[in-house]
Amino acid sequence: MRRAGALSICILVLLFSAACATGGRKSEKATEKALAQIKKERRAKEFAQAREDKVEPEAGLTADEYELRGDEFLRQGNYGLAFLQYSKAHALLPSGFRLRYKIGRLYIAKDLLPDALAHFESMLRDFPENALTYEGLGRVYMASGDLEKAEKNLEEAARRSPALWESYNLLGMISDRKKEFEKAEGHYSRAIALKPEEAALFNNMGISFYLAGKYENAAGAFSEAIRLSPRERTYNKTYNNLGLALAGLGRYSDALENFKKAAPEHIAYNKLGTIYFQEGKYEKAALAFEKALDLSPTFYADASQKLARSREALLGEDP
Repeated sequence: MRRAGALSICILVLLFSAACATGGRKSEKATEKALAQIKKERRAKEFAQAREDKVEPEAGLTADEYELRGDEFLRQGNYGLAFLQYSKAHALLPSGFRLRYKIGRLYIAKDLLPDALAHFESMLRDFPENALTYEGLGRVYMASGDLEKAEKNLEEAARRSPALWESYNLLGMISDRKKEFEKAEGHYSRAIALKPEEAALFNNMGISFYLAGKYENAAGAFSEAIRLSPRERTYNKTYNNLGLALAGLGRYSDALENFKKAAPEHIAYNKLGTIYFQEGKYEKAALAFEKALDLSPTFYADASQKLARSREALLGEDP
């Protein structure tokens, strides 16, 4: 089963991949990866334990207070404690739709898709008229890779409640996966009309434009996303996307400046070099890879290899 993307998606193109590290950098990356895996496993155990724990609400706390606690843990990325707080709130308010919906979203976030599907199907029996029930089912099917069922349920959610901007956003993402870019644009436009301050929507629309080859439109959408969220975590990714759109327009200097805002300078030059290389501009590619190596000689084995290939191409050899 494949897991669905987040609210905001990023362009998955080979030239975004970082080069292989060498020496101490490899060791550093391995340590970071190991620590991240340990943290992930610990969170998974906490979530599993929270599901097994007997839910006994404390005296004096209301369902709303438990829900607020759960929301705070969710913001911290602690799904186990969030689940526990929501479960306590649900024990006090078993008929509460909102709590059940949040619990279902947690199942999806933890990639417990069979549990999520059973959860939302039970909600469908209890709340057959609520649009968010269908949105929840759409999310489950999207995470499972069943785009047809996901699209059907999300369309039903939007039909029942035209104000559900997230449903339109997810429909746009599905259309992009199906390469139905005009349809995707319509979905994103509806979402933006409902939530014009949401930067992720402009980023997603920009990606859709980019995939359709509409680089000017993509650059405009990415610029608006940056304007709306200069301090959010999607900030750097959006600068990266803007750099790609500008490169598509042939504005390589502007592309480089945006790549620099998305990552360290040597990575920015490696990205630019990769673009030049893929476009057959081997002399410019060689200069960009040389710059990447000058800035970080021990890090960029990848840039070194590409530099050699660029020089071979300049000599008329097969790159």
